[in-house]
Amino acid sequence: MDNQAFARADVEFLKRDIDTCAKIAHVYEERPQPIQTMVLDHMLARIQRTHDRRKACVFVGEPGIGKSTAIEAFRASNPGCVIVIRLQSKVTGTQVLQMLLAALRQHNGKPVGYITNATAQVVQQLGWEIQSYGDDLPRDARPDLFPYLTVIFDEAQYLTKGAIDALRAYNEPHYFCAGTFPLGLVFVGNDQMSLENRRGDSVLDAAMRDRLLYTERLDYNFVTPDDIAAFVQAHGITDKGAQKAIVTRFSGNRIVRSFRQILRFVDDCKDEAGDDPVTAATVLSIATL
Repeated sequence: MDNQAFARADVEFLKRDIDTCAKIAHVYEERPQPIQTMVLDHMLARIQRTHDRRKACVFVGEPGIGKSTAIEAFRASNPGCVIVIRLQSKVTGTQVLQMLLAALRQHNGKPVGYITNATAQVVQQLGWEIQSYGDDLPRDARPDLFPYLTVIFDEAQYLTKGAIDALRAYNEPHYFCAGTFPLGLVFVGNDQMSLENRRGDSVLDAAMRDRLLYTERLDYNFVTPDDIAAFVQAHGITDKGAQKAIVTRFSGNRIVRSFRQILRFVDDCKDEAGDDPVTAATVLSIATL
């Protein structure tokens, strides 16, 4: 895999060394506790169940509703047994296996080293890394003896159908999967990721859809008024009148309730207020600009 291909992925872990392949990775700094929202609770419960059962699931959602926050909250609650791979451009079957191999090597405390372009060798080396993570237990050992490991693909709309097909072999039931034990797989993408198959353009074929524990589509209706109020308060606006005004500003069926946009609006209100507290009047003055 060449350096340009590596640069398209952002493979992150809580603890690891940075080596010559740092172009694909950066140390993930500890973040504050996430704000409890409907999206966070919804995704956390389902990803955890997927992990505990070594299954696969898909979440497709609007931008800015907290999908990546939910991913990080899940990883924080399951230290050492979650890999997150963030994609930035289209990824083929061979490329996604190369990325998975690089991620597993680093997760096992090894340097990434050289990764071949020969798919058969990549598959062989993936088997070694999965077995290494599984304490070198043989494939025919009891399934309950193996550790848990879930791989999350963020921005999964960049996965091609071939990439998902290649990954599916690692999520087959025990004794049938490509590794010594099945990996949990979680795909999280934006609204560009097709879940439908009516025009034959879905990245999920019938076999993959049949094995998914969850297939969830999250829209802006999952961002509730209580979520917005809690988010605004966490970002320093404590006046109840101001909170209510911001909630009203981002209510309605046609309003884009992206937390990124809400944060930009909050920052505008703070700039307008200066050293004074943000009030409902401040919010109104910004909303009418």
